[in-house]
Amino acid sequence: MRGRYNLDRSNCVKTDGLPNLTMSPVKVLPPLRAILLIFTATTSFINIATAQSYDSDSIYYTPINRTSPPALERSVGVFQDTTQKHDLTSYYFDVSMGVLAGCSDCISGTEFTFATSTTHGITLGRKTRIGAGVGFNTYVGWQSLPLFGSVSYDVLGTKNTHALFVRGQYGWSHVWHHRLPNEMPAKDVQGGVMFGAFIGYRVRYHNLRISISGGFQQQQTTSVYETETWIPSDTGVWIRGTPNRTTVETTMGRGVLNLAFSWK
Repeated sequence: MRGRYNLDRSNCVKTDGLPNLTMSPVKVLPPLRAILLIFTATTSFINIATAQSYDSDSIYYTPINRTSPPALERSVGVFQDTTQKHDLTSYYFDVSMGVLAGCSDCISGTEFTFATSTTHGITLGRKTRIGAGVGFNTYVGWQSLPLFGSVSYDVLGTKNTHALFVRGQYGWSHVWHHRLPNEMPAKDVQGGVMFGAFIGYRVRYHNLRISISGGFQQQQTTSVYETETWIPSDTGVWIRGTPNRTTVETTMGRGVLNLAFSWK
């Protein structure tokens, strides 16, 4: 049996005496409203996407150059000084210790002894150092306390980089002599000239410098020996005469290996 239905805005009800069937309404969005919503969303997305476009902006932005990362910077040689400013003179000091190798008569073989010194002075410009120092050197049978002047020059590099340098020392030493077995005691000993020439390599770490150098050092000493003499008198009695006096000059040349720590 076919029934009739009355349609209103909210419900659909069957009128043929059968139980009422309620149907949920289906709300359909009007086409015009949907088109406006889609247009608004699209416009907002485009505005956000182009907000940082400098070309389309009316305000001028100054471009900022990005610096290259450190790994891409140009490499600099260990002897190349890149500092722009430097003092004409600056203070420095160093403390060194090392080994003296050599022999006096070489009968007993090579002798290895200890040496140490400290130097204080000024750096002239970037390459030259002038100073004065005091040291303590040991030899077999001798000890010396040298007072010396020192001049060094950086052949490669400067005071601000690693450097290959040459150095010269010249001075005078006070000495002590220790008598060896079967040696005649000396009446007097005197010090003498000390001279040294070195070449080395210096490494820089901030204000600290560490260097290793090798070269030659020479020390001169003088020893005076006296022997008694006896002569017979007119009466036949032996009397003491004028002693025989012998002066011995000794030059001790040694190879040197030094390790030094310096400040600036």
